[in-house]
Amino acid sequence: MPCQCCSLVKRVPPPRGLQAQKDDLSKNTVRVHAAFSTAGGELKTADELRVIWGAGKQLQMKKVLLDMKGLNRESRVYWWAMVVVGTAITAASAVSLRSLNGDQMLKLLLLAGLVALGSRHPIRVPKSTASVSVSDVFVFLGLFSLGIGPAVLLGCVDALVMALKSSKRLTGQILAPNLMAASVLTSSLCFKWTLAFVMGQQPQWPIAHTGVSLQAMVPAVIVLGVVQYLANGWVAAWVYARRDANSARHF
Repeated sequence: MPCQCCSLVKRVPPPRGLQAQKDDLSKNTVRVHAAFSTAGGELKTADELRVIWGAGKQLQMKKVLLDMKGLNRESRVYWWAMVVVGTAITAASAVSLRSLNGDQMLKLLLLAGLVALGSRHPIRVPKSTASVSVSDVFVFLGLFSLGIGPAVLLGCVDALVMALKSSKRLTGQILAPNLMAASVLTSSLCFKWTLAFVMGQQPQWPIAHTGVSLQAMVPAVIVLGVVQYLANGWVAAWVYARRDANSARHF
């Protein structure tokens, strides 16, 4: 039967390496230094240091969630401006859904599912790294059959799904649907004005079952596509162009 001394010796953990001890000492030194600096240079008790250290970790997590290190001051102002404008446009579009009936709401949900599916699975161009998304087609169908407000919301769904898939930063995921809301509203209004100009009168909205002639639809759809392409590309390129002090025309 082994003696108690032998059993105690077996329970002693093996000595740690010198490098591991240095790492622990370095971590503890950083923690004490951060807590001491946060406390204004005054020595605190252990409980107070734990509270200060926990507050510092929470503040660091908040900074990581909304990290704008890669943006200069001009780009940050633009980011906040577009988020405020896009949120207002999205909210107004959501309020406009009150005018839709049950069948139209069902159609909107169906189009939203198709938009999310198209954004999630773009069509790859053979022998190329480029891809084509058919989600814009469903956004335009929502414009024709439901109106401007639903089309804006469909565009937000499109941009949000793509941002969640391609961007890991929260700033990009927040900015993308707000930029899309502004661009879809701009292109939809241009489409509406072009259609009214060609027809010589304001068309009934939505236009899916109003009997608009093909001669009036063709130029209006061309304007819609061109403005949507330019607006969506320019508002997104402006952030990164101004970040590097370049013109948005180079992006």
